Amino acid sequence: MKKYLLVGAAALMASLSLASMSQAADLKIKVNPSAPIVDDSITVSWTVVKPLKAGWHYDVSLVGKSGYACNGFVTKASKRNPGKGKRMSMYFSPYDRFDGQGGGGESEWCQGAFSVMISKAPNDNPDGGIAIDVERFRFYGMP
Repeated sequence: MKKYLLVGAAALMASLSLASMSQAADLKIKVNPSAPIVDDSITVSWTVVKPLKAGWHYDVSLVGKSGYACNGFVTKASKRNPGKGKRMSMYFSPYDRFDGQGGGGESEWCQGAFSVMISKAPNDNPDGGIAIDVERFRFYGMP
């Protein structure tokens, strides 16, 4: 099951990124804290360049190396639609996929490089979406 999730996450990232290369916008994505460790919660924020049309929402995906004992893929959606120039933010916890059992998402992020992808998707089609921007960052090991 985990193997299929990883393959699906990679395919999602590739298809959304390639489909929208010409539509990419500089959203000035920020990850706070700027150098998170594996058990930190993070906030992803960006500046809205163009408000979404009615019937669309934002999806934010964190994609990194996955493992049995760490969290490497999380996606969240938001129905908020702030105006042009406003900041939008979403909060991610390493517990977002934690199910209390081994292998179903653990209580810390996987160490290493991650990509945060902001996309827009129609409300009536949970499988479709258009990548707007991608930013890379890293989760560091505990000191």
